[in-house]
Amino acid sequence: MITSLDELLNEVLFIVKGVMMKKRVLILVVSLVVITGIIIGVSYAFFSVGGSQEQANTFTSGCLSISLTNESTAINLENAYPVTDVEGLEGTSYDFTITNNCDSSTNYQINLESLNQVANSLNADYIKVALYSDTVDNIISTLSDNTSATPTIDNAYESYNLYTGSLGASESKTYHLKIWVDYDATVEQAANKVYSSKINVIANPETTIVDTLEAQFSLNEKTMTGTLSSNVTSATYCISTDNICEPTTSASISGGKYTVELSNATGKRKEVASPIGTLYVATASNQMVCTQLNGTSKVICSNPEKVGYDELVADNTADNNLRYIGKDPNNYVLFNDELWRIIGIFDENTHGVEGTELVKIIRDESIGEFSWDNKPYGTGSSTSSNGSNDWSDSALQIVLNEGAYWNRTSGTCPYGLNGAITNCDFSNTGLTNNAKSMIETVTWKLGGSSTYNDVTASMFYERERGTTVYTGRPTEWVGEVGLMYASDYGYATSGGSTTDRAACLAKELYYWYGSSSDCKNNDWLFDSSSYQWTLTPRSSYSNNVFNVYNYGILNGNLAYAGNGARPSIYLKSNIAISGGDGSESNPYTLIQ
Repeated sequence: MITSLDELLNEVLFIVKGVMMKKRVLILVVSLVVITGIIIGVSYAFFSVGGSQEQANTFTSGCLSISLTNESTAINLENAYPVTDVEGLEGTSYDFTITNNCDSSTNYQINLESLNQVANSLNADYIKVALYSDTVDNIISTLSDNTSATPTIDNAYESYNLYTGSLGASESKTYHLKIWVDYDATVEQAANKVYSSKINVIANPETTIVDTLEAQFSLNEKTMTGTLSSNVTSATYCISTDNICEPTTSASISGGKYTVELSNATGKRKEVASPIGTLYVATASNQMVCTQLNGTSKVICSNPEKVGYDELVADNTADNNLRYIGKDPNNYVLFNDELWRIIGIFDENTHGVEGTELVKIIRDESIGEFSWDNKPYGTGSSTSSNGSNDWSDSALQIVLNEGAYWNRTSGTCPYGLNGAITNCDFSNTGLTNNAKSMIETVTWKLGGSSTYNDVTASMFYERERGTTVYTGRPTEWVGEVGLMYASDYGYATSGGSTTDRAACLAKELYYWYGSSSDCKNNDWLFDSSSYQWTLTPRSSYSNNVFNVYNYGILNGNLAYAGNGARPSIYLKSNIAISGGDGSESNPYTLIQ
């Protein structure tokens, strides 16, 4: 028995007009239209089709019925363009349900038939299709790669078999078809072409069933699981962020399933404007897993899934600064003839230079372990032998802005109680004259927190810019070289699979360990080999400063303690990127 939808099924039409095809400058509009619909050409569009489907169509013959539904709306890719396969799978699907009302099972095949051939008909080589159902994910193919079938619809000049299956008595199955223009089609191949087609479902008990191998995918965090039909004995797979790939990696099947770990490494990059030029920022990407089963050639792909995170994000403070986040973002910059890293792009309220945003950077590694301050009792702001938490006369501040580090020489640095010193040699790592010429003089905020175990990143940010300080301490300091803030450390996390970024930002930094280890493990400012000083004082004491412990928490410590010091500066607004892409192997280079 043959059931043809020649009278009632809708046409899928592509009218190709215009001059320029490639990529996003093009507009593709594909709509299901009833045969009596009106085709409207749009001169500025590369692809344009008009028409509408007001209600579902049904066709019944004998005891097999086929229903075209609007459950997901008809194909209608308004303002679209030739796209990658990942993007094509995000388009609207054309849905149809096949129901077997017979008392016995029947086999069927789903064909796509090309209609009304003319001299400028679009070749099937440049049309992509994906068919999926509740038992098998997207079977993606170039239309012409499918098995050729005998056309049965009037005016059809070619037919391609997309799928074969079997329906039991009283069984129904819904399919979803997506169709798009191949991303790699050239102007010569597809410009000024016309294409129309119909889906044709043919029921015949003698049809040979070839599509018996099925796979469906599900994503949990970054783990993609492929669930296979019972007749699958082997599988290969690949991961793609654009078009279907060739599955060459052998899958380890257990219990009818296999898993694939997706990674940010396959993510794409976007360009972000900054005061120093364009930053190339890795961004969360849509990824799909494609598989071949039992060595067959048919490719089945998962739905595109958003994986990863944007490396540069707004911190959602009142100043709405942009910050790099994650375990190892591409924020490397060559400064002072060595690797530094970009903390982010900061509003004028943060640094005090009116009318401009500035880029803040920090040295990739510590310059050594020193006291934050250890002035003897009665010297400057110090009221004990433990030193003072006033950055304006801190012993470390003087080394960084006036002493051996600033002058790129050897000398002495603070280390230990009551003014104790240690030799330090910055003749190769101190600031060069060229580096110093790139540093902006800014206002560093010196507000602190009186508490330690109840403070989140946003609370630290507010308090650092507040006026709560130990009695007599300044709330600001104007200078060049500082340290990271406690809030800088907190905001640099991307979170992980157990504790995501939002949960980390809501968690007190004192508790970033144990069940919250995702927070520090995915924070590029964390260093498991060293305690690190911040600029943020614990304001309830005269000699206590917050530091990042080598196991991730943030807590106070006496200023005389020897902790890692990572200088941080703001770049002048006239500094520009001259090369590089921000990766560790190819850091941004700077000129002025």
